[in-house]
Amino acid sequence: MDKKMERMLLNALKNAKTDSKKREINRENQLWKNVEPPYELRGLLSLLTKTELDTIRKNLNLTGVSSLKKAELADVLTEAIVQRLPQILSLLDKGRYDLIRGIVKGYVGVSDNFPMGKVEALMRYGIVFPVKVNGRQQLIMPAELLEPFAECDGEELQKVIKRNTEYIQLTHGMLYYYGVIETFDVFTKIKSLVKDKVDHKEFLEVISMACDYYNRVRFSSYRLIDRRILFKAEEIREEQKMRDDIDYYPFTRKQLLEAGKPGFIGKSLEMDRFLSFLKERYRLTNQEVDNVAWDLVKIINVDVRPNSLIEYFQKHFEFPSLEFLEQLMGHLIEVSNNTRQWVLKGYTPNELVEKENKQLTPIPSMPMTSTSQKMNTNVIDVASVTSSGRNSPCPCGSGKKHKKCCGR
Repeated sequence: MDKKMERMLLNALKNAKTDSKKREINRENQLWKNVEPPYELRGLLSLLTKTELDTIRKNLNLTGVSSLKKAELADVLTEAIVQRLPQILSLLDKGRYDLIRGIVKGYVGVSDNFPMGKVEALMRYGIVFPVKVNGRQQLIMPAELLEPFAECDGEELQKVIKRNTEYIQLTHGMLYYYGVIETFDVFTKIKSLVKDKVDHKEFLEVISMACDYYNRVRFSSYRLIDRRILFKAEEIREEQKMRDDIDYYPFTRKQLLEAGKPGFIGKSLEMDRFLSFLKERYRLTNQEVDNVAWDLVKIINVDVRPNSLIEYFQKHFEFPSLEFLEQLMGHLIEVSNNTRQWVLKGYTPNELVEKENKQLTPIPSMPMTSTSQKMNTNVIDVASVTSSGRNSPCPCGSGKKHKKCCGR
């Protein structure tokens, strides 16, 4: 790349960042409105756009009122939100319930790093509104909803909240391990994991509202998709279909609940050994180690080529010697072969080999040319990658001699 092109690209990137920041600031200014008490529902709704009111209407399943003008629609919603508050509360989990209960007791201050998406998700049901009080960002519940909330807030609601929390956590856990799965399959697995009867419609409503708030899982064409792989979801689902002879890995309820927690990273023994190997050679904080583990799990799931892992480490670390590189490759191959993969329906390559009771063909060191080739061959042969002389092809798969590539 010549200098002129480099400057053009850098300027374009700088301008894009500036524009993105401006849009973010404008979005915040539009979201947090200066409002004086008393905080009445009709007045708060009047501050929203017609599009925002339509979103509330859809979430409340109101029909026959889409053609109303903004003021008329606000009047209808004012009555409907109060009437349907019990149904809205019945879709919450513990995290959102605790937040709303805190709002009911008084204003809840919101820090600058509180996700705006969460605020907007609650506002889309007309139960929580963002305001500015003396320049401070706060969440409030309209006065008309305080008494109805107190009437609903009892033992029965607590049972529903607990149930919903389990539904959501189990679903998040499944998506962590499977990446993408049909909604019906999720529902079937949930029924087998919980004690009480599961209503299909109620379950979908709970998960749909949680998707909007937590932004960890997306609905798409009767599927649930982990948001990390939206651009690969169709490809991964097709690879899963090629393995119709095996069911999804049978995780226990405890395993899925654990995987459904925010920030969870599934670390195998091989992963722990590798992270210890890195900590011995580099000065890494615990957060940096977790970041490496998170990146490795995603890279292994998105692109199973051995050289994709090497490329990642080349960008972030310096390799002190050829011996170190060979040790690194050995660890990475063990990590890859023991990491649960989306295309394998939650199995590790080694588990699938044992299950199918046959030897899978090792992944060659040269880059794959098709997704099908990459995904169908998941177990990596350690010997074929770690035994490279300086004049041998580089194990990263670049096609160059080792001494002119990773062995420099």
